[in-house]
Amino acid sequence: MAGSREFETILLDLDLMFGSVDACLDIIPENTLFNVVQSFDRLDPTLLKRSMTRHASGLYVLPHPVTLEDAAKIDPETVKRLLGLLKAAFPCLIIDTSKGLQSSDLVAFEMADVILMVVVLDLTCLRNTSRLLNLFKLYEGMVDRVKLVVNRAGSVETEISLKKAEETLKLPISWQVPVAVKLFQTARIRGVPISKVASGSRSHQAILEIARALSPASSNKSEKPRKGLFAAFF
Repeated sequence: MAGSREFETILLDLDLMFGSVDACLDIIPENTLFNVVQSFDRLDPTLLKRSMTRHASGLYVLPHPVTLEDAAKIDPETVKRLLGLLKAAFPCLIIDTSKGLQSSDLVAFEMADVILMVVVLDLTCLRNTSRLLNLFKLYEGMVDRVKLVVNRAGSVETEISLKKAEETLKLPISWQVPVAVKLFQTARIRGVPISKVASGSRSHQAILEIARALSPASSNKSEKPRKGLFAAFF
């Protein structure tokens, strides 16, 4: 399916300062997000795709800027314009946001059709997740687009039950990815999807379930107008 226009997917590393998508996929990109935004006026969908790095799996990848100086030059308006361009060129856009809460993340949340919030079942994570959800509640319809994904489900280090997590966050758990630390570490080190390391495993099946549920073919294309989170913050 990688060669089919219907399923073409791009992974954008929006952790501008400390992204790691290129390292995890074991790729050496010719261009980065910074190079693309410098060429806005010359890019059409065809040229845009040609500027992307393509993983062996067929995934298009747009990595974070190489230097911190370049990352600091990317402002929220530029991110918004970039996301609009990518959404027009690809049927499926996956964004890896930062490890903190940066202005670029807020733009991504505003424009996303689905916000996957990955949690682990410990007190600190759930407390911080609750704080973020409280922020989202300030903006109409944003929490409605959040889907909770429990990572490392079944770990012996689990501190809180699924039921308690749902009660705390006041949202259902949509998916669970079973704990499989060695499998994911191996995949990351080799720069390959987990299907190449453990095809058919419980973790692989869990990720496939998420992907199928969120694929463009199964998504609801109708969208309600959204009030601008971007404008509210800036």
